[in-house]
Amino acid sequence: MELLIGSYTVGSDSEGIYRVNLDLSLGSLAPATLSSAAINPSFLLRHPHLGIVYCVNEISGSDDAGRVSWFELNPDGSCAFAGQVASGGQDPCHLAINKQASLLAVANYTSGSLSLVAVNSDGSLDKPQYVQSHADRWLERMNRKARNRARQQAAHVHSTLFSDDGQSLFIADLGSDEWLCQKISAQGQLHPPLIEIQFAGGTGPRHFCLSNGGETAYVVTELSNSLATINLLADGAEITHQQSCLGDYKGFSEAAEVQLSQDGRFVYVSNRGADSIAVFAVVEGKLSQLQVVSAHGRHPRHFLLVPGYLIVASRDDNRLILLKRDAQSGRLSSLPVAELELPCPVHILALD
Repeated sequence: MELLIGSYTVGSDSEGIYRVNLDLSLGSLAPATLSSAAINPSFLLRHPHLGIVYCVNEISGSDDAGRVSWFELNPDGSCAFAGQVASGGQDPCHLAINKQASLLAVANYTSGSLSLVAVNSDGSLDKPQYVQSHADRWLERMNRKARNRARQQAAHVHSTLFSDDGQSLFIADLGSDEWLCQKISAQGQLHPPLIEIQFAGGTGPRHFCLSNGGETAYVVTELSNSLATINLLADGAEITHQQSCLGDYKGFSEAAEVQLSQDGRFVYVSNRGADSIAVFAVVEGKLSQLQVVSAHGRHPRHFLLVPGYLIVASRDDNRLILLKRDAQSGRLSSLPVAELELPCPVHILALD
């Protein structure tokens, strides 16, 4: 299995996007090779139909500092730079593309905005056709109780996902403690929210995934290090449960990534500080915590579920860690089966 690894290049020894081969039969990781140079390619996304890979260039400094780049995939797994557009804000941190491959959503963390970018038939991008600022939404909620004044000093759009039919966009705003759903117009613009979930102050919704049927969202909240279950209803949505991802750990920690197993039976969350992976079973629509295991690396910002394994990107220990995963029970091995040194890895994309 071929993997591409995104990284932070500023302040590290990384040069950009790396290529790694994972042998699923042996449980081994081949040494990394540079796939393409890039500045802070901290999130990667593949075009659903073409040999094109997109990355954010997480850059700040001005309102138009952020960039989105795209690359053509070569047969050997290397990437050839093909183009770049403005992200519509500062520090783009997340990308999503609709199934029709006609629209790309970009979350700009520092500027607290999201952009919609038209995707051309060859996979190239136009400049943002629509930019939505969340500054006014943040102002409406700035006086909420328990707001984390160090981390929630402004809106911080952290991630988005398209609905299965491509007609709606789900949005997590860490700075405003909100999770939204907005319809997309025929012109590629966003209508006012259909769904507005307002979390308690200091919660910080970061990433989320949708159940296979699209009726449930699992939202990981960075600042409270918890996992929320949201039921999507015909006339709205509601939080039905919210629980810690830390097990018995009592120290400082912030949650990062959340993923659902392909069969929809298990949810996984990474915890930075506790440096662990939490495993939850989905039982009749409810979550039950099965296990919390060591990530065996500091700051597990991202991970990826692959057949038989979970692979962790440990940013602060500069390595990938491979944990064995039992598909039937959902449980992870307590010890790694393989490790690989790599400078400042923060995102993992499977090409196979």
